[in-house]
Amino acid sequence: MPLTALIELTYSCNLNCTCCYNVKNEKPLLTLQEYDKLFADLRKEGTFILTLSGGEPMMRKDFFDILDLVKKHGFGFRIFSNGTLLDEEKVIRLKSYPVIGIEMSLWGSTPELNDKLMGKPGAFDKIVQAAQNLKKHEIPFTVKMTICSENYTDFGRVKDLVVILGGDFRYTPWLTLKLDGDTANMNFRLNEEQAKDFYRIHDEAFAELDPAAQRKKNLGKSTISNAEDYMCLAGISTFALTPFGDIFPCVDVPVSAGNIRETSFHEIWKEAPVMKKLRSLRMADAKTCQECGLKPYCTRCPGIALVETGNLTNPFPYACLFAKVEKEIQNS
Repeated sequence: MPLTALIELTYSCNLNCTCCYNVKNEKPLLTLQEYDKLFADLRKEGTFILTLSGGEPMMRKDFFDILDLVKKHGFGFRIFSNGTLLDEEKVIRLKSYPVIGIEMSLWGSTPELNDKLMGKPGAFDKIVQAAQNLKKHEIPFTVKMTICSENYTDFGRVKDLVVILGGDFRYTPWLTLKLDGDTANMNFRLNEEQAKDFYRIHDEAFAELDPAAQRKKNLGKSTISNAEDYMCLAGISTFALTPFGDIFPCVDVPVSAGNIRETSFHEIWKEAPVMKKLRSLRMADAKTCQECGLKPYCTRCPGIALVETGNLTNPFPYACLFAKVEKEIQNS
């Protein structure tokens, strides 16, 4: 049952972030009428939580019209935004909708570092102001940091800033290929020495909690403990929709299961070969990983494995690197 859905409203964005995987595309976006029909179909299938994403979703001039449809069909929703367009007027408008929370990006604790990585002067100040407005109007928000070779040493300072702002804090080191196959993002992944240094900084930042639990919570893409578990929930209880109507099992599994402009959502969800393939896979099918001594420390993602190796069940080097470092830390 598709309990949750990630709805990418547009790939347009007002920033030019160093590590972003999206690629601008001029194809015609889904219309309000198409969203209205889709949302009705999703309710019939059992969906109840939507995540509205992009690009930057607020780049759409009809953004609040889409929210009207979300409200009409009875969904709760969250928004993934860069935060720079979220002024106080928009925050006040959001209060009238069933918004679960806002998740925004912040890549550095200073304007100099953050704005360099986001490619936009003034981004830092606008994100901080958005966080203050959300706090003032009591809308829950999360600040997310993408960890890369340019900012990992700033991790503790970003965490402290988020505590001051009053939001939840999450982070990820998972830099993925661009949708057009461009590998430039890979240049910003941490190497082994940087990953070790990051974990040291991380554990100092979470010294008052359980650092290992925090790492597992934020690094985890799927469980690898039970051989009979699904590899992940893509195509099981969630899916992603592109701005042009293509259904993917997940943004990390960029294989089109069909397009809602051509085929009903029900048929795509029930019959698409890629959905059936994912539902048939279990952790035991990742045979190399099941036999690996790093398995208890690993948080592999089948989608990234597919993109980088051509197979959902293969190991991929970046997950192996973090598993190796995790093992060393836990056993040191």
